[in-house]
Amino acid sequence: MSNRTQQVLLEGKNSRKTVVRSGVLQGTVLGPLCFLLFINDIGNGICSTLKLFADDTLLYGLVHCNQDAIQLQEDLDKLTVWAQTWQMIFHPSKCYVLRINRSRQPIMHNYTMSGYTLQSVDQHPYLGVIITKTLNWKEQVSNVKNKANKTLGFIKRNLHTCPEEIKSRAYISLVSLGDVKPKRF
Repeated sequence: MSNRTQQVLLEGKNSRKTVVRSGVLQGTVLGPLCFLLFINDIGNGICSTLKLFADDTLLYGLVHCNQDAIQLQEDLDKLTVWAQTWQMIFHPSKCYVLRINRSRQPIMHNYTMSGYTLQSVDQHPYLGVIITKTLNWKEQVSNVKNKANKTLGFIKRNLHTCPEEIKSRAYISLVSLGDVKPKRF
C-alpha cells in the first residue's frame, strides 16, 4: 500500500510514472472495507437522515418550517467540512435538490454546498430508480419500458437467424422480469 506508482497507457505509449500518495487499490478485497472505515465518521453531528451506497451520499429531511430548512443547510455545511478535513470531494454540480411535497406553498430554500447553489430538479435517478417530486412512477415505468424495447430490438436484429429457443432465452435473460413468456419473434 506504500511506495506505489501509476501510469497511463494510451495507444501503445506509456506516460511517465507518478507517485500515488493516497487511495486504495481498486479490485482488492480490502478496498471496500478500507473505504467504509475511511468514511465511517461522515454522519457524526448530522441531524438529517444520511444514506450511503458505495460512493453515493443522500441527505434528506422533513422540512415543515424555515428552521428545518436551515438545519438541512447546516448538515450540508457539515458534510462539506468533513470532505475538506478528509481531502474528499463532493461535486456540487452533481448534487441536486428534489422537493417531495403536496403543499401548495412549500418552503423554498436555496441550498448550497461549497458556495455553489444546488440545482433544484423535478426528478432524479437514485440507485437506478427515477424519483419524482410527486412520487409518480410514470417516468420510471417509461424508462424501464424504453430500455426493454431497445434490448428487444437488439435481440431481433442480431438473433433473427437463431432458433426460437435461443431468442426466447435471450429475451428472458435480458428483458423479462421473470416467468413472462415472449410472443413469437
